[in-house]
Amino acid sequence: MTRRGDSHRVMRWLWTSGRPDARLARLALLPASGLWRGAMAVRGMAYRRGWFQVHDLPLPSVAVGNLTVGGSGKTPIAIWIARHYAAAGLVPGILLLVPGSVGFRSLTSLLDRQAVTGIETAFSMILTAIALVAGMLVAGVILPERRIGTGA
Repeated sequence: MTRRGDSHRVMRWLWTSGRPDARLARLALLPASGLWRGAMAVRGMAYRRGWFQVHDLPLPSVAVGNLTVGGSGKTPIAIWIARHYAAAGLVPGILLLVPGSVGFRSLTSLLDRQAVTGIETAFSMILTAIALVAGMLVAGVILPERRIGTGA
């Protein structure tokens, strides 16, 4: 059994180490990185050409994110932002992107050689993502669009 934190150490090593073994491991991830970059380029082109529609949010919004793996301070910043707006008399709403954190837990379980837990967590992540998308689609069909200031 591995200690808790071993997988975090492995992820940090993979992400930040300049050692040859870490560089080789990152090199193995290049094909997936290229696929991701290509998909994001196609997505950007689809928005620029108007194939995907941009929607303005009805209320002011703040997004907190980062490209680092854990421990970069997103949660304390989100808490600070929520308290800031609450002190100003506003009621902040917080949307957590759960599939990403569940996916991270799945990956760390697999790195800790806990294959069954890792696979179960990966399926949980996929089902959660599907449920979120289905919920948004169904909500868009069932609930009429609300107009701000009209009382509707």
